[in-house]
Amino acid sequence: MKIDFVKRHISPKEQEFVLDALQQKFIHNGGKYIDLCCKHLSNIYPQSACCITSTGFNAIYMSLLLIGINAGDEVLLSAYSCTAALNCVMLLGATPILCGVDNTGCITKENIIAATTPHTKAVIVNHHGGYCCEIDEIAAYCKKAGIVLIEDCATAFGSIFKGRRLGSFGEFAIFSFNDKKDLCSGEGGALLINSVEYACRMEPIVNNGLIRKDGVPHWVGVGFSNKVSDIVGAVLYAQLLDSERLIGIKQNITKQYRRGLMPILNHGISYPHEIEGSQPNGNTFYLLFKNEQQKSRLKNYLLEQGVITLSHYGTLDNGKIKLVCVGDTCNGKQFDERMLRLPVYTALTDAEIEFIIEKINYFCSTELKG
Repeated sequence: MKIDFVKRHISPKEQEFVLDALQQKFIHNGGKYIDLCCKHLSNIYPQSACCITSTGFNAIYMSLLLIGINAGDEVLLSAYSCTAALNCVMLLGATPILCGVDNTGCITKENIIAATTPHTKAVIVNHHGGYCCEIDEIAAYCKKAGIVLIEDCATAFGSIFKGRRLGSFGEFAIFSFNDKKDLCSGEGGALLINSVEYACRMEPIVNNGLIRKDGVPHWVGVGFSNKVSDIVGAVLYAQLLDSERLIGIKQNITKQYRRGLMPILNHGISYPHEIEGSQPNGNTFYLLFKNEQQKSRLKNYLLEQGVITLSHYGTLDNGKIKLVCVGDTCNGKQFDERMLRLPVYTALTDAEIEFIIEKINYFCSTELKG
């Protein structure tokens, strides 16, 4: 059996919408389907202003520009995260501070508190793999401390904590829509702004620093071009309409893994904990081993059986950036060395899931016994 690690979800309306988009007079940014995507997201997040972006990177960069991040400011980041957030901070001349993560790969409130200084202006919380940290407590702390909260929901579209969608707790939420994310439009992203103050500043930021008065463009400050083809919008809109179904499929896959892999818990191997009130979206399921050697042995065994598994980010900690880790958290490297992600995608069949579970249980009971 050959089981890929990821396959792009194809929604039923994609071809229909793309062909329709091609019939429009223009297919540039702000076309029919980009507008429909914004309206759909605004219905899901009714307190938000929405902007579809060309990448998730652009969404992060725009949020930092809107805040006014520059030299002298500090931005707190998860030590276990995509490099995009770190690059955005450094491109603006600000100082990144890395914070340790728990055993879901998520930043913790304790690390945020420990890393806060008078220069801290923002924190980017990465909801790794769709798993929920105690974002309500983090949001309350940030509000009290005067720190802007950016939720990185690149892998958390549809995740819910205490009845609220992740992305609704901070001033900003960013999403990514490449083929490994929850919704797949090839490339693309979105920025949601949950603050009237920042929403009012958005126009020049996404239009090369221009605003229009009486139909005449006026340059008012730094901005950049954020144009997204309506072809991308057509695919994304089809995915948005299909999002509840596709997320439900992935959630069921992770539930099957949880049930079927319970025997491995007897061998010191664990999988992600789910805190009370959380409903992860099923984006990611992984195993956490005692050490890297155990992980590598299982990874190689599964590859021999035709099953592809992967790790994730690595770590942003290279010894050159300040790192804060308190309690039993880690810098991300120790987490990544012991973590192995299993296939989770909508085309994965029950037979394939059962095959993966069977092989993992067999290997752990024979090779990692005791």
